[in-house]
Amino acid sequence: MDGTLVMSEEAALENGEYAVHFRQLDGRLVPVRMRLSDGSVEIGGPTAISVSRTTQQETAEALIQASLTHDLLPLIAAAHESYETTGLSWPAGGWIGGRGYYALEPVFPGSFDVVAKVNHAEWLDRWDTGQFDLAAKPVPLFCPPGRLRASRVEGMLLGLAIGDALGNTTERLTPEQTRERYGEIRDYLPNKHADGEKVGVPSDDTQLAFRGLRSLLDLGRLDTASYGDALIAGRIFGEGRATRRWRRRYAQRQPQDDFWSARQPSAGNGALMRVAGVLAPHLWTGTPSWLPDVLLSSALTHDDRTSTAACVAFCQMWVELTRMEEAPSPEWWWTRYVELAQPLEGTRALQSKESPLRWDGPAWQLVEAELPKAFKEGKGVYEAQQSWYSSAYLLETIPTVLYILARHGDDPEEALVRAATDSKDNDTVAAIVGASVGALHGRDALPVRWRSHLTGRLGLDDDSQVQELIARLRAFAGTAAPG
Repeated sequence: MDGTLVMSEEAALENGEYAVHFRQLDGRLVPVRMRLSDGSVEIGGPTAISVSRTTQQETAEALIQASLTHDLLPLIAAAHESYETTGLSWPAGGWIGGRGYYALEPVFPGSFDVVAKVNHAEWLDRWDTGQFDLAAKPVPLFCPPGRLRASRVEGMLLGLAIGDALGNTTERLTPEQTRERYGEIRDYLPNKHADGEKVGVPSDDTQLAFRGLRSLLDLGRLDTASYGDALIAGRIFGEGRATRRWRRRYAQRQPQDDFWSARQPSAGNGALMRVAGVLAPHLWTGTPSWLPDVLLSSALTHDDRTSTAACVAFCQMWVELTRMEEAPSPEWWWTRYVELAQPLEGTRALQSKESPLRWDGPAWQLVEAELPKAFKEGKGVYEAQQSWYSSAYLLETIPTVLYILARHGDDPEEALVRAATDSKDNDTVAAIVGASVGALHGRDALPVRWRSHLTGRLGLDDDSQVQELIARLRAFAGTAAPG
């Protein structure tokens, strides 16, 4: 391999984040410098470290020792080859001791900095003290090979907002009532909040996803308390019961109260419907940096393993979809979800509330049992969801979304029409479906009529907020955001 490892000047580390820098010397990776969020420390070898705080020293030593046990040279060679052939390299790396990750960060063609990081002590501390309802500790997964384009990230966010807007005017109707009154939902319906015009108006899905995104962009990172403040600011249209209860408790907490205490034990849709806004700023990093943010932001409101598992699973699927060159097979949608969600959700049972299926088991198991059967029988979306139903409950939402994507994931318009027409909680189902097909196909695959008539508001009349935040996100990503 041509080229050498060099030192680079990176952006400032976040509070509580560490980086250990290595150079390739005689075929070995040798630690040469450690950077802390509050300063830099020179390193004369794996054990010659002087750090002021005991926790920092222990962390640094563990990072260095763990990193030296990994064979990083093949990863460097692969990254170098990718950089030379594509002009871009998404950093390769791995997880270190469950407390951080290392990444190969390109400096310029042929040169890489190897950086090991520990970030987000908050989620680790909350995990260690039993504050996450999950069956197992999440395993970080890196993005697959492939070139990320800004249009895929923008498509994910626009797809969410478009899907929400297509469904929200008929959200309170059953699929039967929607069909009787409007037929298929192929365009925005007249909206009383827009003087009866046929334009895309948001509900809570768009509002909360983009308010959360704005919080991350304002600070350049996730601050959990600031993220919570963003979610309670201003009026929310059509919020669910669990989100409403959380917002009330969060707003009424006392200064001495941990903001985490407002969480609601709910398997509702409220966390999953907004999580794409948390993932989006991380998509250009090529590392699992999104995982702590997704864990914290989702469990902040919904203290439930099915909810958190779904957020993690869909985010990893969106990471993979943004880099795919063609649509995956129908089976990929349900098999990949089960692979990702099963370890986190475990065997905790959920019960059907209204559906004739009378399910008693975890959501991933329903997906595994029912979707292949419905697909093999050739059922349409409306017919299939009559079995497990499609109200604002993850046991029903998850299989409905995945079945729509399995049937119509190669056709963004038809996928969104089916979501808006054939499900009950259709604004949320369509928002998640829209994020998925947008991540796979990109912004331009979403019909022009839907994009051009999307108001983009997050309040009563503040039009274009969605579009402006997407533009801010692209600027935030900078040169790493090819079209």
